[in-house]
Amino acid sequence: DGKDGLDIPDVTYLQRYLSSIGANTYHINEYFYTGSGEVVDPTTAPQPTTAPQPTQAIVEPTQAVSETVTVYFRNDKNWSSVNAHMWNGAGGSTEWPGLPATKVSGNYYSMTIDTAEYDSVIFNGSGGQTVDCTVAEIVAGGGCVYPLSTQNELGHYEVGFTTFTGGDDTPTEGGDQTEHTFLLTDNFGWGTAYVYAWDDNGNEMNGAWPGSAQAETQVNDYGETQFVCHVPAGATGVILNNGNGAQTEDITDFSHTGYWMSGSKNDLGHYLVTAWD
Repeated sequence: DGKDGLDIPDVTYLQRYLSSIGANTYHINEYFYTGSGEVVDPTTAPQPTTAPQPTQAIVEPTQAVSETVTVYFRNDKNWSSVNAHMWNGAGGSTEWPGLPATKVSGNYYSMTIDTAEYDSVIFNGSGGQTVDCTVAEIVAGGGCVYPLSTQNELGHYEVGFTTFTGGDDTPTEGGDQTEHTFLLTDNFGWGTAYVYAWDDNGNEMNGAWPGSAQAETQVNDYGETQFVCHVPAGATGVILNNGNGAQTEDITDFSHTGYWMSGSKNDLGHYLVTAWD
Protein backbone atom coordinates (compact mmCIF):
# COMPACT_ATOMS: atom_id res chain seq x y z
CA ASP A 1 0.00 0.00 0.00
CA GLY A 2 3.11 2.27 -0.23
CA LYS A 3 3.62 2.45 3.48
CA ASP A 4 6.69 1.18 5.28
CA GLY A 5 5.96 -2.08 6.95
CA LEU A 6 3.11 -4.53 6.52
CA ASP A 7 -0.58 -4.26 7.19
CA ILE A 8 -1.23 -7.56 8.95
CA PRO A 9 -4.93 -8.14 9.60
CA ASP A 10 -4.34 -11.30 11.58
CA VAL A 11 -1.79 -14.00 12.38
CA THR A 12 -3.00 -16.24 9.58
CA TYR A 13 -2.13 -13.53 7.07
CA LEU A 14 1.37 -13.31 8.56
CA GLN A 15 1.82 -17.03 8.18
CA ARG A 16 0.89 -16.87 4.48
CA TYR A 17 3.18 -13.89 3.88
CA LEU A 18 6.22 -15.35 5.49
CA SER A 19 5.68 -18.59 3.69
CA SER A 20 5.47 -16.76 0.32
CA ILE A 21 8.88 -15.13 0.76
CA GLY A 22 10.52 -18.36 1.79
CA ALA A 23 11.11 -17.37 5.36
CA ASN A 24 12.06 -20.18 7.66
CA THR A 25 12.32 -18.45 11.02
CA TYR A 26 11.60 -14.80 11.89
CA HIS A 27 11.36 -13.10 15.21
CA ILE A 28 8.51 -10.64 15.00
CA ASN A 29 7.06 -8.92 18.07
CA GLU A 30 8.31 -11.76 20.25
CA TYR A 31 6.55 -14.43 18.14
CA PHE A 32 8.43 -17.13 16.30
CA TYR A 33 7.45 -18.39 12.92
CA THR A 34 8.94 -21.84 12.47
CA GLY A 35 8.14 -22.37 8.81
CA SER A 36 5.86 -25.22 9.65
CA GLY A 37 2.67 -23.22 9.56
CA GLU A 38 2.68 -22.40 13.27
CA VAL A 39 3.33 -19.17 15.11
CA VAL A 40 4.58 -19.90 18.58
CA ASP A 41 4.73 -17.63 21.62
CA PRO A 42 7.75 -18.93 23.53
CA THR A 43 6.44 -17.51 26.77
CA THR A 44 3.25 -19.51 26.64
CA ALA A 45 4.22 -22.61 24.71
CA PRO A 46 3.25 -25.71 26.68
CA GLN A 47 6.16 -27.59 28.20
CA PRO A 48 6.37 -31.36 27.83
CA THR A 49 5.26 -33.23 30.88
CA THR A 50 6.74 -36.45 32.23
CA ALA A 51 4.26 -39.30 32.48
CA PRO A 52 3.86 -40.52 36.05
CA GLN A 53 5.85 -43.65 36.79
CA PRO A 54 3.82 -46.69 37.86
CA THR A 55 4.29 -47.68 41.47
CA GLN A 56 4.82 -51.29 42.50
CA ALA A 57 3.85 -52.71 45.83
CA ILE A 58 6.77 -54.25 47.66
CA VAL A 59 5.81 -57.79 48.51
CA GLU A 60 7.82 -59.44 51.20
CA PRO A 61 8.21 -63.22 50.79
CA THR A 62 6.32 -65.19 53.37
CA GLN A 63 7.80 -68.14 55.18
CA ALA A 64 6.01 -70.89 57.06
CA VAL A 65 6.33 -70.54 60.79
CA SER A 66 8.52 -73.30 62.12
CA GLU A 67 6.94 -75.34 64.91
CA THR A 68 8.26 -78.64 66.15
CA VAL A 69 6.02 -81.38 67.53
CA THR A 70 7.20 -84.57 69.18
CA VAL A 71 5.05 -87.62 68.47
CA TYR A 72 5.44 -91.12 69.86
CA PHE A 73 5.21 -94.57 68.35
CA ARG A 74 4.46 -97.67 70.42
CA ASN A 75 6.24 -100.57 68.78
CA ASP A 76 3.62 -103.26 69.43
CA LYS A 77 5.02 -105.38 66.58
CA ASN A 78 8.46 -105.48 68.18
CA TRP A 79 10.23 -104.30 65.05
CA SER A 80 13.99 -104.45 65.48
CA SER A 81 14.22 -100.81 64.39
CA VAL A 82 11.71 -97.99 63.91
CA ASN A 83 11.90 -95.27 61.26
CA ALA A 84 9.68 -92.30 60.46
CA HIS A 85 9.19 -91.42 56.79
CA MET A 86 7.79 -87.87 56.56
CA TRP A 87 6.43 -85.69 53.76
CA ASN A 88 4.13 -82.79 52.95
CA GLY A 89 1.56 -81.92 50.30
CA ALA A 90 4.02 -79.75 48.38
CA GLY A 91 6.20 -82.73 47.53
CA GLY A 92 8.98 -82.49 50.08
CA SER A 93 9.85 -85.72 51.85
CA THR A 94 12.52 -87.71 53.58
CA GLU A 95 14.20 -90.51 51.67
CA TRP A 96 12.60 -93.89 52.39
CA PRO A 97 12.59 -95.42 54.98
CA GLY A 98 12.94 -92.04 56.69
CA LEU A 99 14.79 -90.97 59.81
CA PRO A 100 15.54 -93.36 62.69
CA ALA A 101 13.15 -92.81 65.59
CA THR A 102 14.62 -92.34 69.05
CA LYS A 103 13.97 -95.11 71.55
CA VAL A 104 12.53 -93.59 74.71
CA SER A 105 11.64 -96.51 76.98
CA GLY A 106 10.45 -100.06 76.50
CA ASN A 107 8.51 -100.24 73.22
CA TYR A 108 8.17 -96.47 72.86
CA TYR A 109 9.96 -94.37 70.25
CA SER A 110 9.78 -90.66 69.54
CA MET A 111 10.19 -88.42 66.52
CA THR A 112 10.33 -84.62 66.57
CA ILE A 113 8.74 -83.18 63.43
CA ASP A 114 8.98 -79.65 62.05
CA THR A 115 5.39 -79.01 60.94
CA ALA A 116 6.51 -76.25 58.57
CA GLU A 117 8.41 -78.92 56.66
CA TYR A 118 6.33 -82.09 57.07
CA ASP A 119 2.68 -82.80 57.86
CA SER A 120 2.43 -86.57 57.39
CA VAL A 121 4.34 -89.62 58.58
CA ILE A 122 4.62 -93.39 58.13
CA PHE A 123 6.28 -95.40 60.87
CA ASN A 124 8.04 -98.47 59.56
CA GLY A 125 10.55 -101.08 60.57
CA SER A 126 11.85 -104.55 59.87
CA GLY A 127 8.36 -106.02 60.15
CA GLY A 128 6.35 -103.70 57.89
CA GLN A 129 4.83 -100.25 58.01
CA THR A 130 1.81 -98.31 59.15
CA VAL A 131 -0.74 -96.59 56.93
CA ASP A 132 -0.29 -92.88 56.25
CA CYS A 133 -0.83 -90.70 59.33
CA THR A 134 -1.12 -86.94 59.56
CA VAL A 135 0.75 -85.18 62.34
CA ALA A 136 -2.47 -83.36 63.23
CA GLU A 137 -4.44 -86.57 63.85
CA ILE A 138 -1.66 -88.06 65.98
CA VAL A 139 -1.56 -84.94 68.14
CA ALA A 140 -5.36 -84.87 68.38
CA GLY A 141 -5.36 -88.54 69.40
CA GLY A 142 -3.02 -87.91 72.33
CA GLY A 143 0.40 -87.80 70.70
CA CYS A 144 1.07 -91.53 70.42
CA VAL A 145 0.33 -93.88 67.51
CA TYR A 146 0.51 -97.68 67.46
CA PRO A 147 -0.12 -100.39 64.84
CA LEU A 148 -3.27 -102.46 65.01
CA SER A 149 -3.52 -106.10 64.03
CA THR A 150 -5.58 -105.32 60.92
CA GLN A 151 -4.00 -104.37 57.61
CA ASN A 152 -5.28 -102.56 54.55
CA GLU A 153 -5.29 -103.96 51.03
CA LEU A 154 -1.61 -103.04 50.66
CA GLY A 155 -0.63 -104.96 53.78
CA HIS A 156 0.02 -101.80 55.80
CA TYR A 157 -1.00 -101.82 59.44
CA GLU A 158 -3.99 -99.74 60.43
CA VAL A 159 -3.27 -97.55 63.45
CA GLY A 160 -4.79 -96.45 66.70
CA PHE A 161 -4.06 -93.38 68.78
CA THR A 162 -3.64 -93.04 72.50
CA THR A 163 -2.80 -90.39 75.03
CA PHE A 164 0.86 -90.02 75.75
CA THR A 165 1.11 -90.43 79.52
CA GLY A 166 4.84 -90.09 80.04
CA GLY A 167 4.67 -86.89 82.07
CA ASP A 168 8.46 -86.76 82.44
CA ASP A 169 8.86 -87.60 78.72
CA THR A 170 9.05 -91.30 79.58
CA PRO A 171 5.86 -93.04 78.43
CA THR A 172 4.39 -95.39 80.97
CA GLU A 173 3.87 -98.96 79.89
CA GLY A 174 0.58 -100.11 81.32
CA GLY A 175 -0.74 -103.62 80.80
CA ASP A 176 0.81 -106.60 79.08
CA GLN A 177 3.12 -105.53 76.26
CA THR A 178 2.43 -108.74 74.31
CA GLU A 179 -0.16 -109.06 71.56
CA HIS A 180 -2.68 -111.84 72.22
CA THR A 181 -5.00 -113.79 69.96
CA PHE A 182 -8.04 -115.87 70.83
CA LEU A 183 -11.15 -117.22 69.08
CA LEU A 184 -14.81 -116.28 69.46
CA THR A 185 -17.40 -118.71 68.17
CA ASP A 186 -20.17 -116.97 66.21
CA ASN A 187 -23.05 -118.76 67.94
CA PHE A 188 -25.61 -116.13 66.95
CA GLY A 189 -24.77 -115.38 63.34
CA TRP A 190 -23.13 -112.03 63.81
CA GLY A 191 -21.24 -112.37 60.55
CA THR A 192 -18.81 -109.62 61.61
CA ALA A 193 -16.83 -109.07 64.79
CA TYR A 194 -15.02 -106.03 66.17
CA VAL A 195 -12.53 -105.83 69.03
CA TYR A 196 -12.85 -102.74 71.18
CA ALA A 197 -9.82 -102.52 73.50
CA TRP A 198 -8.46 -100.27 76.24
CA ASP A 199 -5.42 -100.07 78.50
CA ASP A 200 -5.17 -99.66 82.26
CA ASN A 201 -5.44 -95.88 81.87
CA GLY A 202 -8.73 -96.21 79.99
CA ASN A 203 -7.21 -95.18 76.66
CA GLU A 204 -8.80 -96.65 73.54
CA MET A 205 -6.33 -98.94 71.79
CA ASN A 206 -8.21 -100.09 68.68
CA GLY A 207 -9.77 -96.77 67.83
CA ALA A 208 -13.18 -95.52 68.87
CA TRP A 209 -16.20 -97.81 69.27
CA PRO A 210 -16.87 -100.35 67.83
CA GLY A 211 -13.11 -100.87 67.51
CA SER A 212 -11.15 -102.78 64.91
CA ALA A 213 -12.88 -105.20 62.51
CA GLN A 214 -11.52 -108.74 62.62
CA ALA A 215 -11.22 -110.00 59.07
CA GLU A 216 -9.75 -113.44 59.78
CA THR A 217 -12.10 -116.37 60.46
CA GLN A 218 -11.99 -120.15 60.61
CA VAL A 219 -14.55 -122.95 60.86
CA ASN A 220 -14.62 -125.42 63.78
CA ASP A 221 -15.49 -129.12 63.69
CA TYR A 222 -19.18 -128.27 64.11
CA GLY A 223 -19.29 -126.07 61.05
CA GLU A 224 -19.43 -122.90 63.14
CA THR A 225 -17.59 -119.74 62.18
CA GLN A 226 -14.98 -118.56 64.63
CA PHE A 227 -13.52 -115.06 64.61
CA VAL A 228 -9.77 -114.75 65.15
CA CYS A 229 -9.64 -111.85 67.62
CA HIS A 230 -6.44 -109.86 68.02
CA VAL A 231 -5.76 -108.04 71.28
CA PRO A 232 -3.19 -105.24 70.93
CA ALA A 233 -0.17 -105.21 73.20
CA GLY A 234 -0.77 -103.17 76.31
CA ALA A 235 -4.53 -103.79 76.38
CA THR A 236 -6.06 -104.78 79.70
CA GLY A 237 -9.61 -105.38 78.50
CA VAL A 238 -11.68 -105.94 75.35
CA ILE A 239 -15.30 -106.14 74.26
CA LEU A 240 -16.27 -108.18 71.21
CA ASN A 241 -19.23 -106.83 69.26
CA ASN A 242 -20.93 -107.05 65.88
CA GLY A 243 -20.95 -103.31 65.23
CA ASN A 244 -24.74 -103.32 65.27
CA GLY A 245 -25.75 -103.33 68.93
CA ALA A 246 -24.80 -106.83 70.13
CA GLN A 247 -21.75 -107.21 72.35
CA THR A 248 -20.06 -109.39 74.93
CA GLU A 249 -19.27 -108.56 78.51
CA ASP A 250 -15.80 -107.19 79.27
CA ILE A 251 -13.09 -109.78 78.65
CA THR A 252 -9.87 -109.35 80.64
CA ASP A 253 -8.38 -112.85 80.53
CA PHE A 254 -6.49 -113.37 77.27
CA SER A 255 -4.88 -116.67 78.23
CA HIS A 256 -7.61 -118.91 76.76
CA THR A 257 -7.73 -120.39 73.29
CA GLY A 258 -11.25 -119.15 72.72
CA TYR A 259 -14.71 -118.23 74.00
CA TRP A 260 -18.28 -119.04 73.06
CA MET A 261 -21.61 -117.39 73.89
CA SER A 262 -24.38 -119.53 75.39
CA GLY A 263 -27.00 -116.82 75.07
CA SER A 264 -27.04 -115.72 78.69
CA LYS A 265 -26.68 -111.99 79.29
CA ASN A 266 -25.72 -109.77 82.20
CA ASP A 267 -27.84 -106.95 83.65
CA LEU A 268 -26.68 -104.65 80.85
CA GLY A 269 -27.88 -107.06 78.15
CA HIS A 270 -24.35 -108.04 77.12
CA TYR A 271 -23.56 -111.65 76.20
CA LEU A 272 -21.71 -113.67 78.82
CA VAL A 273 -18.79 -115.63 77.44
CA THR A 274 -17.36 -118.99 78.48
CA ALA A 275 -13.83 -120.22 77.77
CA TRP A 276 -13.69 -123.76 76.34
CA ASP A 277 -10.20 -124.63 77.61
